[in-house]
Amino acid sequence: MIKNGQQLSFDKRKGEKARRSRSKKTLAYADLKQLNLFDLENEKICAYPEFKREYNISGILSIWSFVGGKLDIILGDEPISDTPKTDITLTFFGTVTSNIRQIRASAHCALNNGEELRILWSEIHRAISEITSYDSLIPLYGHFTEPYPKFEIHFRTSSTAQASVFQKLALDGGMLSKIQPYSLLGDIDNNVDVFLKSMREFGYDVRTNHTNRTIPAQHFRICYPFTMPADAKNNIVWAGGMAQGVLYGRRLL
Repeated sequence: MIKNGQQLSFDKRKGEKARRSRSKKTLAYADLKQLNLFDLENEKICAYPEFKREYNISGILSIWSFVGGKLDIILGDEPISDTPKTDITLTFFGTVTSNIRQIRASAHCALNNGEELRILWSEIHRAISEITSYDSLIPLYGHFTEPYPKFEIHFRTSSTAQASVFQKLALDGGMLSKIQPYSLLGDIDNNVDVFLKSMREFGYDVRTNHTNRTIPAQHFRICYPFTMPADAKNNIVWAGGMAQGVLYGRRLL
């Protein structure tokens, strides 16, 4: 029996050991907090599959080549020059890099009304659905009201089609996802309504008072920096009244 003032000899040793263990855990946790989890993920050595395929899209040749986590998509016949007419490069970060690190989609052809741009985005959406667990770029971008993109977009084109103007506008960080007045588009030759309706019909998620009454008259919002997936639903009518239905599978806000 232990008398008052007495202590078993191993109690002190156990206490010191426990304190050292707690100290190590605290230090390890503090160090871990200084690391970016995405950086930890990117340090993994991934075994990416490799493949190459060719097929036709309405008579246009599309060539895919996936090596080392990087996908090259070439639209049009094998290029004589290394310089494409239109080039979209997406560089990914975060956990998705365990499936894919980069997509470069290039068009070496020029189609009517800049249609090659829409095909490139359609191919990118399809690549995401085939290579990753996501169904398109949208989940990797996040909802337009609070975007958290897991990729960077670099766009280059020599096209003078209006579609290239659409794309440059959609990539303008000062306009993207924000409700803006028509006056910002004052240098557009055509009527602003006509321009924005054409941009929407091309595939960009553009909203105005003609599609959603919550947006003030003579204002617009460009929701995403890319065209929507080809299979996305769009039942909204561009009209003077409030649009009805579902936009790209989501209820109007």
